[in-house]
Amino acid sequence: MRKLPVWEILLHYFKTLFFIILIQICFHADSPFSFNNRRETSRNEFFCGKITEQYEEYEVTDVREGRKYEDHKEKKENIPMEEQKKQEITFRPYQKECLDILNPIESGRHLIALPTGCGKTMIFTHLERKGRTLILSHRDELVRQPEKYYDCPFGIEKADETSHGEEVVSASVQSMHSDKRLRRFRTDDFDTIIVDEAHHAAAPSYKKILNYFSDARRVFGFTATPKRGDSVRLDDVFDDIVFSRDLRWGIKNGYLCDIRCKLVNGNYTLNGVKKTAGDFNQQDLDGKLSSAETIALAAKVYMDNCHTKSKHTLIYCVNKKICVLLLTAIRTLVPGEEERIQMVTGDTPDEERRRILDDFSSGKVVSIVNCMVLTEGTDLPICDAILNFRPTCNSSLYTQIVGRGTRLYEGKEHCLVIDIIPDDGKERSLCTAPTLFGINPLLLDKKEQQKINEDVDLSELCDLIKGHITSISEQLEYEIESVNRLVAETEDAFNTAPDIRTYIQEYAPWNTQKEDEELDTQGLLVRETADADKAYVIYPDYSQKIYLSKPDLFGRTTIQFDVDENDFPGLDSDRFIGDLPWDEAITLARDYCGTLPDYYRYGWDKDAAKIWQKTHCTGKQSSRIKRDLKKYDLDTKDAENLNKFEASMLLDQVSTLNKNKRFLKEFGYKTNTSKRIKEQKKQNYERMEEQEQEKNEKGKSLFPAFQKRVMQKVEKQKQESERRENAQDKLKKATSVKLNITLYGGSSYHPSAKQVAFFQSLIEETSQKGYLLPENADISNWDKLQASCMISILLWIKDHMPSLQKPKRISNVNEILCEAEKTGYGLCATEVRFVYDTQYR
Repeated sequence: MRKLPVWEILLHYFKTLFFIILIQICFHADSPFSFNNRRETSRNEFFCGKITEQYEEYEVTDVREGRKYEDHKEKKENIPMEEQKKQEITFRPYQKECLDILNPIESGRHLIALPTGCGKTMIFTHLERKGRTLILSHRDELVRQPEKYYDCPFGIEKADETSHGEEVVSASVQSMHSDKRLRRFRTDDFDTIIVDEAHHAAAPSYKKILNYFSDARRVFGFTATPKRGDSVRLDDVFDDIVFSRDLRWGIKNGYLCDIRCKLVNGNYTLNGVKKTAGDFNQQDLDGKLSSAETIALAAKVYMDNCHTKSKHTLIYCVNKKICVLLLTAIRTLVPGEEERIQMVTGDTPDEERRRILDDFSSGKVVSIVNCMVLTEGTDLPICDAILNFRPTCNSSLYTQIVGRGTRLYEGKEHCLVIDIIPDDGKERSLCTAPTLFGINPLLLDKKEQQKINEDVDLSELCDLIKGHITSISEQLEYEIESVNRLVAETEDAFNTAPDIRTYIQEYAPWNTQKEDEELDTQGLLVRETADADKAYVIYPDYSQKIYLSKPDLFGRTTIQFDVDENDFPGLDSDRFIGDLPWDEAITLARDYCGTLPDYYRYGWDKDAAKIWQKTHCTGKQSSRIKRDLKKYDLDTKDAENLNKFEASMLLDQVSTLNKNKRFLKEFGYKTNTSKRIKEQKKQNYERMEEQEQEKNEKGKSLFPAFQKRVMQKVEKQKQESERRENAQDKLKKATSVKLNITLYGGSSYHPSAKQVAFFQSLIEETSQKGYLLPENADISNWDKLQASCMISILLWIKDHMPSLQKPKRISNVNEILCEAEKTGYGLCATEVRFVYDTQYR
């Protein structure tokens, strides 16, 4: 037998040792490679060592048969030393308040609204888990973001990554909504579903996932955008909003930084730009923004307002092409600093993108040009300037853009938001920084717009405009200034325009307002205002108003009726306020307007307004216009040629002007006004404001009663209409009607010229309805009393008789005239008989 060399003996020894160790590893019960232990090892436990809980053995052969939370039996916890040393998490007061509201909820689909930067991830990752949890996100950054907050098995469902029965699963919606992916789960696999950035939840992909997991008891959606501004409604996804804080609240309470704003005219228009999926079409925008002049302007705006002031800026563009153009333009203006200006698009590799973002956070990069990449899931608190070169009417998107700059950061006083706006933004519901606080700056007058600049705290200015401030002195001063300005501008326009036609064409405010195309107004004439809380206004008559707020994500609006108190005896209020779905609110507004006299219809009904625009104004209207405007330099000779709509709107404006003057007389004061009088006026104004608040509260409590009254009025009107229709049907078939008329004048006088003219106009109107006089009927052959008789009959026919398809003639005119002659001055009972024109002889 051959003697083995030492090296060969050692080799056999190490081979044997290796296989012994391998067998021990594979069959050891606590080994992550154990074949006996069928538990799927989570990616956290295997790779990161973060898992702090061990479970008893159980078998899993398919994820669809995966473990349920209540099936797990805990073994003794094995808590790493570093976990024992981990400090207890401290929640902000509002985060704790939110958790206290959410934790007791056992079922339902609920929405939580929190501004960007207020820690919504901290909230939903610390909800009490009553079973397995599924987190739905639509961006890679958001899918992985919650992982660091959990100390339990955490799985990923995205692209090539799959979960294996973990207690918490974070999924990409794009991956999760596929049938193949969903079939790996049972419909009751998750007790709680969390929807991050829930304003996307109206999309079919989200709905498909939520409908599949129909057995989930709780669904919580988190969003920074509780207002609907992009045709998105969530009322078919969520039941209600259970917790809400807005951007203004976050700034006022010190959780977010202040915002300053600058609006820059970009010398382009949105004419021809269509809307696609609730926002401006990107291809159409490209044609408007990619010109050399517009790109050069945007680059200059950046240099003047951001680069020279050492700001850390995020620039938002429409697409990659414009990003490249703007990046090139800016870099040519910063020789030697080109690398400090970077670009991130959807095509940027992940590693390069992370490097750019890290360099931006460290200050090495001062500006990043991007095309809608740096929105949700991007935390760059060093950012103190946003340059928006991407016009949008999507409030959710705009909120996310500005949210990148509102996070607190050491040494950061505020975030400057620069909007490069089109010339016609007012007509396209454009989002700008002030719209975040409920003010549309493009609907303000020019002097008011000039106040919006980088030296003014934006939230405080918007509070002033909306009347949210607590200082009654400051509010009164602001309102006096605003009303003074409105009066001055209106009177200046009256004095500047050479004639009344020019005024209406160039100065009239109702010619410059366009209503929101996204909302169904059921044919109501709705005008927009600058205040989102009263974004739309309807005028039922000369003095009454109906306001509606911007609809929220559930399609609900706050509707306010400022009406005539005398129309609602017993309620003792002229204001009623309630929250309704938009469609119901518009229907109620239309029903209310319909209860008013028909001659007010032009002011609230689109079709009626169109008719009035083709109808000549009355002599009374033109006379009043001349009388009310004679003190101005406006030439009113052409007032007779206005249409009814123009004349009525002009008279409404004069009425508003006089109302504003009365306000100034009661509350206004000048710099030389005595301190005592100033104080008295402030006290009067404060009392008025208190009365307004009391009126609002009372109006809210009386709203159901108001609704009931309106419905009663509508029902009564409907019954009266049915009675009239029945009466009209009878009159259509009637061959005669008996009338009591009052006769004026005498038999010895000829009809006056005024009677003759009025008679001729009545002949024309009644013939249009199908009622004719005999061809030989001639008022010139009658006396004044007979003319009065026939005028009264024709007037009654015009007002009461139905229109006919087959004309009828009055067959007994001579008898009626003889009867009038016999009766003389005073009341006369007569019968008017009709025959069809074809039967008349």
